[in-house]
Amino acid sequence: MNKLDISILKRKNFEPIDFIASQTAKKYNIDNNIYDPAILKNLERTANKAQEIRNLLKTPVKINSGYRCLELNRKVNGKDTSQHTKGQAIDFYCPDLLDNKFIILLLQELNLEVDQCLMEGSWIHVSIKEISNRNQFAYYLPDKTGKRKLVILPIRKPKPSPRV
Repeated sequence: MNKLDISILKRKNFEPIDFIASQTAKKYNIDNNIYDPAILKNLERTANKAQEIRNLLKTPVKINSGYRCLELNRKVNGKDTSQHTKGQAIDFYCPDLLDNKFIILLLQELNLEVDQCLMEGSWIHVSIKEISNRNQFAYYLPDKTGKRKLVILPIRKPKPSPRV
């Protein structure tokens, strides 16, 4: 199989490599290129969502993880069912906005359509599917035993547009 051309992932504030680059893949010589057209299509939707987030936040967005082939995903202890392996997710941070809980609350308030927007500590996980997105905004807190507990934010109804 031939690797696919990822140049279609270029956006105003992102280069195609931003969506597949991985220090772990480089370290372990893992081929993290895209060979499946369905994954590239998903990643194109994810690239659009990344640019939308950048536009909404009006501040730089740095992707620390995008697409991960199964081998790479296992190397970083990800689940085999991770949306990263389908090209449907990115993990990012904003160097100029260090309060990740504020970011997810703001993105929710701005009615960003996502499958999930999760604060994972020093980064935010965002996933998007073609259909049936859950619009789940959440963060993790340690419970009494020290395990991570997901705290889901209440779903907010979009504000009605002002009548003219």
